Formats: sequence, structure tokens, C-alpha cells
Amino acid sequence: MSNPTTHKLSGTLHLIGNAHIDPVWLWPWTEGYQETRATFRSALDRMREFPQFVFTASQAAVYRWVEEAEPDLFAEIRQRVQEGRWCIVNGWWMEPDCNIPAGESLARQSLYGQRFFREKFGLTCRVGYCVDSFGHHGMMPQLLRQGGFQFYVFMRPGRAENPNVPRGPFWWESPDGSRVLAYSLLSAYGSGGDALTPEALRKVAEHCTESVRDQMFFYGVGNHGGGPTIANLKSLEAMQHDPALPTLEFSSPDRYFDRLLQGRPDLPVLRDELEYHAVGCYSAHAGVKQWNRKAEHSLLTAERWATVSHLLTQMPYPQQELTSAWHTVLFNQFHDILAGSSIREAYEDARNAYGAVLQTAQASLNVALQRIAAQVDTRGGESAVIVFNPHAFPVRAPVEHELMTWHLGNQPLHLVDEAGQEVVWQAGPISATVPPGWRTRLCFLADLPPLGYRVYHLNRRPAEAKTEAGGGPQVERLPWTVKDGYEVEADGRANLAVENEYLQLEVDARLGDLRLWDKSNQQEVHTSRAAVGVVLDDPSDTWAHGVTSFRDECGRFADAEVRVAESGPLRVVVRSRTHYGRSTLIQDFILYRGLPWVEVRVAVDWQERLKMLKLAFPVHVAQPVATFEIPYGAIERVADGREVAGQGWFDVTGQTGNGFYGLSILNDGKYGFDVLGAEMRMTVLRSPVYAHHTPHKLEAGQDYHYMDQGWHEFRYILLPHAGTWQEAGTARLAQVLNAPPLALTEGIHGGSLPAVAGHLAADADNVLVTVLKKAEEGDDLIVRCQETAGMETATTLRLPLLGREVAANLGPWQIKTWRIPRDARQPAREVNFLEE
Repeated sequence: MSNPTTHKLSGTLHLIGNAHIDPVWLWPWTEGYQETRATFRSALDRMREFPQFVFTASQAAVYRWVEEAEPDLFAEIRQRVQEGRWCIVNGWWMEPDCNIPAGESLARQSLYGQRFFREKFGLTCRVGYCVDSFGHHGMMPQLLRQGGFQFYVFMRPGRAENPNVPRGPFWWESPDGSRVLAYSLLSAYGSGGDALTPEALRKVAEHCTESVRDQMFFYGVGNHGGGPTIANLKSLEAMQHDPALPTLEFSSPDRYFDRLLQGRPDLPVLRDELEYHAVGCYSAHAGVKQWNRKAEHSLLTAERWATVSHLLTQMPYPQQELTSAWHTVLFNQFHDILAGSSIREAYEDARNAYGAVLQTAQASLNVALQRIAAQVDTRGGESAVIVFNPHAFPVRAPVEHELMTWHLGNQPLHLVDEAGQEVVWQAGPISATVPPGWRTRLCFLADLPPLGYRVYHLNRRPAEAKTEAGGGPQVERLPWTVKDGYEVEADGRANLAVENEYLQLEVDARLGDLRLWDKSNQQEVHTSRAAVGVVLDDPSDTWAHGVTSFRDECGRFADAEVRVAESGPLRVVVRSRTHYGRSTLIQDFILYRGLPWVEVRVAVDWQERLKMLKLAFPVHVAQPVATFEIPYGAIERVADGREVAGQGWFDVTGQTGNGFYGLSILNDGKYGFDVLGAEMRMTVLRSPVYAHHTPHKLEAGQDYHYMDQGWHEFRYILLPHAGTWQEAGTARLAQVLNAPPLALTEGIHGGSLPAVAGHLAADADNVLVTVLKKAEEGDDLIVRCQETAGMETATTLRLPLLGREVAANLGPWQIKTWRIPRDARQPAREVNFLEE
């Protein structure tokens, strides 16, 4: 609201009254619940006292808290929204971390957040709003537009962290060409008390120009809620009459952006990510990050197979259960939870919450698979195992499955597929300590159709047939060569080397690290020892404020114990156990018959404090280019050693004497990486003090709680490749690592379903089908695809269950969603994340 005072400074400052609410940070969610109620009540009180006052608040989850605890308070908020006095921004479930959640999680933030605000308030939020998140990946503009947003407000990174990010308003464009009008805060998201001064407003007003005459100034007590105080509002009302200030208008982000666009401003365009702030948060608290990754993939897998089961069996789809589980995941993606910057007690709550999600996903998936299995014709053998592929592309991958075999007697066994073809398999260690023959762990490679299944049979081998250790067709005792000298010799320990038809792997007997030779391309993969456990000094706070890279090496894991832990017709496992201080690092390097990559299973007993553990992999290429997966996309970054965020894989590709060559490293729960030249490093663990924030200094003699002490397990894959990572199939293999095939023991019976079937596929290798689910409203199906290689692509989606094919054209990095009626006479419609 303008006033008649003549102002010396031109332009208008839009005063954005808000209360940044951290539902969890230095307090548990139960305290955040009360903090929200108190803050919202205070805002309503201020509206009665100050007629000009407009309040802005975000996060659907906290509104739901108020609705369930104080319905009358919620009703008053609805009234103020209708009046235009209460502005709802960020139609997401939470203000999440914007680097660690999967792209699909951010899509669900829009789906469930916007649905809540539509149902309760009759509106769709236009302003995305993550003012406290610790960086924003480069695909965000596309995700925002598909979630119904036109605008985006943020604060981090600051100018010192990234001087290339414009201040104030600018156009932000993602690689697919999507744009949002973004706004980088010129002041903190909450200015109150001593910070709310004429000088603070004048500093923001300096950014008002002839082209951009309007800027935003945020005020109100934040973090633990609070919002604008009586003193704040009286002070601002008085400053409205200060001629030394520009026009001050109580406003909202929506009003600001509408006013800005009316002036048709000439704004810069940024085609880049908004990084880097708090780089330690990419790796702080390994547990919550791994729980999150597993929960995301478990829910997506459950949705796909629940949909297939619903179509095949006509049994109900578990909509309510899966939606509730997604709400829990989205809540725990709040930036101070998933980033690892909250108090220790918060992670006890998060562990329990993610556990409930995983149980829901497992229960929904199990019911779906059991319903399908009951109708599959499994005849043709003595024991049946059905292996399900959770991906909409063909998969050839290792499967491990344990089952009862005492009914087969303690006899040699063989594994065959549905056509009676023998399958190479190997017996792995079983979980129980029972007499031989009671239970058997099958290890074999399964060839699976897209989003389909295949029946395998485990039978007694005829007495006259010979068998290998484990089973399968007649093959060499080992499909690889174990090099001479892997036993301990008189003059000391020798290196241990094994190879399959693609790769030769040598493990150092003293250091426990490896060298890798690519036989197919006659290429040394590493310039020196790889998979090295590097320990770095890390005295920074939980966020690693002020840190850009971690380079202060203080030691390496060594004193190795190396041995062949398992060998047979399918795979060989070389186990390396190394030590540093009081910590132990175990890496199982696994080569499979017929696969051109190395799987590594890692276990760490970590007992170091204020230290970081990285695994290092120097790649033997020149002119390296580093690429990292980000949510629903990938990005090339300068290989300057900076700590950066990534997701399921990162890659270095460069020049060799034979052309392009590279190495992709895939993981099942890590998010912090760096590349310096051609050396790739994956951050495994950090051990700062919980919720330690500078400038507070740690005091000697205090009993602090340090992060990530104790036992950790994860997996990664080394995928050497000629050519590019796109040609190597890196993106698909990362999906398989994180959501492996699912095996189910089934009885022998007839059925209406065949022994092998596929249900959904996209025929372009670079198109990944990420979602198959039932629509939130009605009985249509939702199918979502992602272009993963950065190229224009024409593809066809095939859904044999519906007798349908959908032709699609995707631009580079584009995400597309279709709403597909079950009635094949009705057309499939392209929709956004809100399914409209």
C-alpha cells in the first residue's frame, strides 16, 4: 500500500512478511509441530492489529499439522487466504534439499503439495520457494514448470560462493529449455530486531533500476518460526514515511512477480546450476541418505508392480498406503534432515520413519508379486523361482535368492529357464546355520524382459550327469584365470589377480587396492592404484561452511589381508581388508562370467572423528571430462577438485591412443564427489559433530556425538567403457544397481499367465521409464519418461497389457508424462506432474 510521502529513492520495496519454519533442525519434529501452530496463530493476530500486513508461508506438511490439531485456526487461515492477506508459496510438501532427492521425489513434492493446497484452499501455487536449501540443481526449472510453477525464490548460494548467480530477479533456464523467473534474495529470508533498519532497506533498494524498479525485502523471525513481530510492523509502518527510503509496500511474492512482469524488464538469463553452499552436507550422515535412496526406489518399484498386478488380476491398487508412504519420504527430505545438519535425535525419528516406508513398500510389492505368481504357469520342474524385473528395459543382471531345498535331498542340482535351457549358477553362503541341503542360495545371471518376469526351475540332476561346483552347463572350472603367485610366498605377499573374458583385476596384497585392465579395448583403466581408501582431515562444522574441497590427506588404509573369498562357475570374489587407525575397510571385488564390469561390496567400521573417507580412482585418460548424474538429468563440471553433489553415478571420459575412453562409477547411496584432472573420488563418510555450526568452536574434553561412527555397508560398480558414458549404458546400469531384480519362490502349478512376459517398454535406449502408477484421480495410468543422454529422441512406449503403443518425441533431457486410459479407444494425453 503506497503512501503520499515523497521518496528520494526510486522504485518499490515489496515487504515480504514471513516465518521460515524448520520443522526439524536443532529440535525434533514434535517441537516443530508446536512451533508451527504458534507461528500461524501469531501471524493471524498481527493481521487483526495491522491492516496492511500480508503473511507468506510454505510447506503443505505443516499446514496439515495445523488442520489436524487446530481446525478453527486452519479455518481462519483459509479465510485470510481468500482475502489475499495470507499468501501460500512453494506448493511442495516441504522445502526439501534440492540436490539429494531423486528427480521423481521432487515431482512428488509438486504432486502431493499442490493437491493438498487445491483441496484445502482452491489454489495452485505459482511461486516455488526454497529460501534455505543448500543449493539447487540445474534441472530445477523443468521440474518447477511441470509442477505448475512460474517463479522461484531462493537465497543460497551467496555471492561469495558463486559470483555468477545474478542477484534479484533473472530468468533461470534448464538444459531442456524450460524457464522460470527466479529471484535471489538480496537480504536474509528473515530480517527482524536489529537487522530491520533503514540501512538494511536502502541496501536492497540500491538494486532498483530503471528496468527493474521493484525488489523484495524479507522480514520476520525465522528458523524456529515466530514470524513478524509487533515491533517489526510498527517499525516498517514508520519507515513508510521516511523520504530517504523508496516506497515500501506490504506485499507477497505473487504480487511482486506480477508487478515485475508488467514492466517487461530486461533480465539476465542463467543456464547453470545454483551451487555451491554447505558442500559437507552432500555426505553428512550417510545413514539418512542411504535410507532415502532405498525408500525412493522401493516405492517406485512397488508402484510399478502394483499397477501391473492391478491390471492382470483386477485386485485393488494400494493408493492410500503408497501415498502416505510418499508423504513420509517427502517430509524427511526437508533440507535440514536429508542434508544431515540436524540433531542426533532427529535421525532416530528419520530412521523409524524410513523403516515404516520400506515396510509399506515391501508389503505392497509382495502382495502384487504374489498375486501375479499365483497365476503364472510354473510347471516343468521340481522347484520354481520367478524373477521379476522392476525396469521397463531388458535386464541381464546377477540374482541371489535363498530357498528351501531339503525336499530335493542332498543331491547335485541344476538350474534351467522356462525353455529348459541350463543356466550357470553358483551356491553362495546361506544366512542360517543348518545342515547341508536344507537351504540353498542361488547365484545366477537372469535375462529378463522389460518390466516382466521369467520362471526358472531348480531340479535334481540326473545321476549320470556330471556337475560343477554350484551348477550349470559343462564349463571350465573357472571362467577366469587366477594368476600364479596369489598364495603367500617365501619372500612375502604377492598380488592377487583374476580375470574374466572382459577384464583383468589385480589386488595389491599390501595396500588392498586394485588395478584394472580392459581386455576388450586393450586399455589400462587406471594410471595408478585405484579403490584406495583415502583419509582426509576435516575439522569443519557439520555443513563444512567455507569449505570448497577436501584435500588435506592424513593417511590411507593399508596393512591389507587379501584372499579369494568365493569362486565358482559364475563369479569370483576377491576380498580386501585394510586398516587405518581404529577403522577397517572391507571391499569385495566381484567379477561375473559374461559381464564387463566389477561389482564392489563395501563394509566399513569407521571409528575416526573429524575425518573424511574417500575412495580414489585415477583414470588413464587425457583431456578428461567429468559428468555427474543430478535429479532427472546430468551435468558436466570442471574437473578442478571441488566437492560437488551427484546421485547414482559419475563419469570421467577422455582421450587415449585409441579414441574416447572412460570410467563410470555407480553407487547405491552416495552423493558427494570430486574430480581433479582425471582422478575420480567418491566421498564415503564424514564424521563431524552433530549440528555443529560455526562460529562455535569445539571445546577440548567435551563428550560430543560424532556422525557415522560404526558399521556401514554399500555397493558400487566400476564400468570401464570405450566411447561415451551414454554408449556404455551408464544410466540404465545405475538403475539396476539401485533396484535389482526380485526373486520369489513359487509352487509348481498351472496358470493363466505364461512363464515369461514383459509389460512395458520404451524402444530407445536413452529413454528411461521412471514411473508407472495409477492416476491420483480415476482409473487411468500415469507413465513418465526421461531422456537421459542429451539428444533429440523419437521412441515408442509399448504397453501390451492394454494393447497400446504411444509414440513420443523427447527433446534433450526432457521429461514427459502421459495419462493413459485403460480403454484403448481413448487417446493417451500428455500431462504435467500434477497429472493434468
